[in-house]
Amino acid sequence: MANLRSGPTSYSGVSCTSLAGLTRKNSVASLNLPGVLTGGAVSTTSKSISDARGRTAEATSTVGAINLLKGAVTAKALSTKASSTVSLAGAASGTNSMTLVGLTIGGRTVGADVSPNTTLALNVGGKPLAKVVINEQGKTTVNGLVRAYTRALHVTVNAKNTLGLPIGAEIVVGQSSAALNAVPAGFATGNGYALKATLLNGTVKSGPHAYMSVPCAGGAAHNSTADGSVPGLVSAGVTTVDTKSTTVPSTKTDVNSTIASASVLGGLVKATGIKAETSASRLAPMSPVVTTDTSKFLSVKVAGLPAITGAVAPNTKVRVPGLGSVTFHKVEKTATGIRVTMVYIVLEKLLGNLPTNSVVELGVSESGVR
Repeated sequence: MANLRSGPTSYSGVSCTSLAGLTRKNSVASLNLPGVLTGGAVSTTSKSISDARGRTAEATSTVGAINLLKGAVTAKALSTKASSTVSLAGAASGTNSMTLVGLTIGGRTVGADVSPNTTLALNVGGKPLAKVVINEQGKTTVNGLVRAYTRALHVTVNAKNTLGLPIGAEIVVGQSSAALNAVPAGFATGNGYALKATLLNGTVKSGPHAYMSVPCAGGAAHNSTADGSVPGLVSAGVTTVDTKSTTVPSTKTDVNSTIASASVLGGLVKATGIKAETSASRLAPMSPVVTTDTSKFLSVKVAGLPAITGAVAPNTKVRVPGLGSVTFHKVEKTATGIRVTMVYIVLEKLLGNLPTNSVVELGVSESGVR
C-alpha cells in the first residue's frame, strides 16, 4: 500500500545488545482503525534469553477479540510467537507458532489447528474482496543466523470495494518477529513515541503508543497512528514517529515524534503541533557525543495559567490543580545522548485507572550514540 494509514500498534523490541535476560513489553487497551478494524486489548513481549539451549531472541503478540472489514473477519483471540536460536554448538534455528479462538472468514469457521500459510479468498456479498493468509510463517537465514516471523492474519485487498481501501492494501494482525544479529562496535540508540502511562512502581499501564526504535546499525523506520488515548485522562490525535541513523562515516541518530493535537482531562491542558525532535552524533569512536534539540509546540493552553503558551521554555514545571505537576519540554541529557518529553505529568490524585504519582508522557524523542 502506498500510504501507511496505521503503523505497528503496541510495538516492543530488544535490539543491539549482547545482554541476556532482557524483557520489553507494550500494551494498549483497544484497537480502532475506523472502517477497517476494531479490537480488544493488544500486548507484545520481546525477550533476550540465554539458557541450556544457547542464545535466543523471542517475540510474542496477543490480540483480543477483533472485527475486521466490518465483520468480514472476526476472532475472539489471536496470539503468535517467533524465536531465533543459536545453540551452544553454534547451530542456528527458528520457531513459529500461533493460537486462535473463534476465527471466522467470510462467515466460515476456521479451526484452531489451521495449517501454516493457509490462504483463503474472502468474498463479501458474493463479490471478491481480499486474500487472507492465516498463520503466516516464514524463516530465512542471513549470515548463518535465522530470522523468523509469524502473523496471525495477513489480509491483502484485491478488488474494488466500498470500504475506501485501495487494491493492494495490506492489513496484518498479530505479528511476531525474531532475529539474532551481531552487535556492532559502535551503534545508534533511541526511540520515539506519542503517549505512555506508567505507575509509580514502573509498571507500564498504557503504551507506549506509536512506538518506534532507531535502527542501530543504520537505516530508517516509521510508525503512525490515527489516535491514542489513556481512557478518562488523555486523548491524542494523529501521530507520526520517524527514526533514522547512519554509521558511516560517522554515527548519527535522529528521532522525530509529532502529535497533531492532545487534550488532558477534558481540555485542562491542550496542545497542538507537538514536535519532539532530537539528534545525537559522534565523529569518531572516542570523540564526544553532540546532541541537538529542535522540539517545539505550535500552541499550549493550560486552564488558569495564561502565561503558558506554545513558546514555553524548556523544563518549565507548573502545578495544575486537579491534575498534578506538569513539565513542558522536559530535557534530559547524558554523556551519550538526549531525551525530550514534551508534556510530562505526575498525577496528584487518582484519575481514571491511574493512581496518585503515576506518570503520563506525551511526545517523546530519545537519541543516543554508543
